[in-house]
Amino acid sequence: MKIKAMLIILLLLAGCASVPGPIHNPAASNAGSASFARSVLDKQEVSFHDGMRGVILFAVGKRLDMSYQSCIKFLSEKQMIGDHWPDKYKEDSPLTRGMLANMLVRVMGIRGGVTMQVFGPGQRYALRECQKLGIIQKGSQNSTVSGREFLSILRKAGEYIKNTVDKG
Repeated sequence: MKIKAMLIILLLLAGCASVPGPIHNPAASNAGSASFARSVLDKQEVSFHDGMRGVILFAVGKRLDMSYQSCIKFLSEKQMIGDHWPDKYKEDSPLTRGMLANMLVRVMGIRGGVTMQVFGPGQRYALRECQKLGIIQKGSQNSTVSGREFLSILRKAGEYIKNTVDKG
């Protein structure tokens, strides 16, 4: 009886911690403008600000006001970044695989496995889900993301969405 009650509680919590619906525009699978791609391509480490700009371009398919504060506001309003992120990460903080995976699962509406559904899309579980789906290669959640890797990940995320829409 206790196990049954625990399962019911877990299922109820899973609904509470679920990821908001996707905001990615499948018709705009282009990861953004060519000028943005050129600006990050050869970077050794993509910054948090550049990461947010790229995810917004991926999500809406067009340039918006891309100042740091505007990116924070847009992604916070859409629940695409954690509430504590603006305090924890600065504009020039290096983007990690975990940070990027977390933003992508939220933007793409990926629900993930039981653990991610129960506890929410933390960086570790979001990264594991992105790795399982072939969007991000194996590696640590704390590994920084280079410009080439960043653009490759956005391309793979777009392909994943296209393939998911085509199959559905």
